[in-house]
Amino acid sequence: MSSAFLVFFLMVVFGSMISISSGHWVLCWTGMELAFLGLLPFLLMGKGSLNSEYAFKYFAVQAAASVMLFIAGSMMFIFLVINAYFSLLFLFSVCVKLGIFPGHFWVMSILTAFEYPACFLLLVPMKIPSLFFLYLYFNTTSFMCDLFLATAGLSALVGALLGINQTSIRGVLEASSISHSGWLGVSVISGKMTQYFLVYSFTTLILLFFLFLGHSFMAAVTMLSLGGLPPFLMFIAKYNVVSGAIYSGNHLTFLILPILGSALSMVFYLKFSYNLFLSPKSVLVPSVVSVVTSSVFLIFVGVLLLMW
Repeated sequence: MSSAFLVFFLMVVFGSMISISSGHWVLCWTGMELAFLGLLPFLLMGKGSLNSEYAFKYFAVQAAASVMLFIAGSMMFIFLVINAYFSLLFLFSVCVKLGIFPGHFWVMSILTAFEYPACFLLLVPMKIPSLFFLYLYFNTTSFMCDLFLATAGLSALVGALLGINQTSIRGVLEASSISHSGWLGVSVISGKMTQYFLVYSFTTLILLFFLFLGHSFMAAVTMLSLGGLPPFLMFIAKYNVVSGAIYSGNHLTFLILPILGSALSMVFYLKFSYNLFLSPKSVLVPSVVSVVTSSVFLIFVGVLLLMW
């Protein structure tokens, strides 16, 4: 990686840090835009004209969402005008940023042409400022909390339905992003946002790392963890989100959609894990080190967290 890409990577990192450490929503928005600008050169990595086309699509969608977010945020946090119109505009713009239903329309066609490092930056760090915006909004007011819970639950279900029809690993990553973004939305309401995001980030990083190396066996095991199959780590995170939502007093009806989506998503997670296990490259992979590493980090860690 050249020094120029290192500078842009630091823009992504420091932009996210500014967003989560700022005491004012304008600084949070500024950090989000700084991270967004730092991400764009990574989207242009690789060969072919598809990189430029999909990078432009991502730029156009995210720029429009940023404008809507700035307008709605100005009206609510500066002029203190909190009504249905600006709240809907604010929540819709955040849904577009995160890829939550109904703002998920750009996710399913955006990862196809990008390299795995760019996919990680798009799937993980770029969600941080938007999640902080949701945290700030719902700590300020509980207005439209039920509507957002229904939307987040629908996102988890829609992501699972979209993933069933996928025929490629990148398609699974896109559908998984929509589904997990819905769970992240529920975790904001239930108070488990930080825990779920850290587990999701760790599992996604490990999965993309082994896919980048062509490590089929480890990628298959990690995909099972990303699907939330017990006793893997993501199952513990989803269990804590559900329990937190129940203890916070949310109606159980809103939990039916994400739980159903999680069950349906296991169809394509198991299918692609099975395909990775049978991959010709997996013949060279199942070593003692691989098995021990996957067990410690993805199975026993989940069991220990459940006991704790």
